[in-house]
Amino acid sequence: MSQFPAATCAPCPRPLPPVLPQEFAAKSQEVCSKDVTALVSAYPKVAAASPDGAKFLCLDLTYCHVMLTEGFRLGAKDPITLVKQIEYDGQHIEAAWPLGAAVNDLSS
Repeated sequence: MSQFPAATCAPCPRPLPPVLPQEFAAKSQEVCSKDVTALVSAYPKVAAASPDGAKFLCLDLTYCHVMLTEGFRLGAKDPITLVKQIEYDGQHIEAAWPLGAAVNDLSS
């Protein structure tokens, strides 16, 4: 069970199964080796969510991996739980990297 409140927050969307930082590295290598046209075909939800999403997928995945391993100093095999929202002060707040950094700072 995750240490974060979102894992038990009934109205919040259920968290995804834990992922590993090394999975971001592997996926970024795969994505960065393709051109934008191939990415749009392979990841239609990314293209549908944002017209420029496929262009930045390589950067986004690489950034996530570096932030986790270098910024937060997680090991390549340290499991992390991804959530869309967390519960804070009785409110459901959209989760984002800056929020994660703040929660990490406040809880250490």
